Amino acid sequence: MKMKTLFLFCLLFILTDKIDAASLSDFYPFGMVNGDRRAPTNDDGSTEPIPVSTSFPFFNYQHDSLIVNTNGVISFLGTMSTYTPSSFPLPSKRRLIAPYLADTDTRKGGDVWYRESTNLTLLGEATGEIHEIFPEHFNFHAAWMFIATWDNVSFFGSDSIGQQKKCTFQCVLVTNGRHSFTIFLYDKIEWTTGTASSGDSTSGLGGTPAQ
Repeated sequence: MKMKTLFLFCLLFILTDKIDAASLSDFYPFGMVNGDRRAPTNDDGSTEPIPVSTSFPFFNYQHDSLIVNTNGVISFLGTMSTYTPSSFPLPSKRRLIAPYLADTDTRKGGDVWYRESTNLTLLGEATGEIHEIFPEHFNFHAAWMFIATWDNVSFFGSDSIGQQKKCTFQCVLVTNGRHSFTIFLYDKIEWTTGTASSGDSTSGLGGTPAQ
């Protein structure tokens, strides 16, 4: 099996691996044609809490719902409207998974997609990747996954040139009900900072960059 993981993060054991480039063909399938729901177009917004069919273990808690936030974060205790990243760990008691915390503004372009899945083919693919990265977890078999994709999203304050710069990344939550992993995938990262975080409106760079 071709390994497509850019950044695999074991939630329970706080382990990290390597970062490389990926292409859209490496992403888990996403978009309306694959049964995704689309988050509302907004700046600093969030979905309503999304009930999930399998509890997701995170920080010694079993979570039966989650929130997909436009600014590149999946949260569990409430929405996340913060647009200027702070160094982790954050001072408040937040439970967050942040593939790309930055000032995303889908009014300027792009979509945020999400769905849960128990598709056996996808679960088998995720299981294989986790076995390859973490061979010590050879008994792990994924039973549930949640796929969130930020597709060609723009940044806050972008001008007509800046709106041509896009970011596309994906966060996949995987669990067997006891152990949890996330898979981070990045297709393109063309900006890091919105203007409210002192970024440049044309380049999308500078200021306080994404985390």
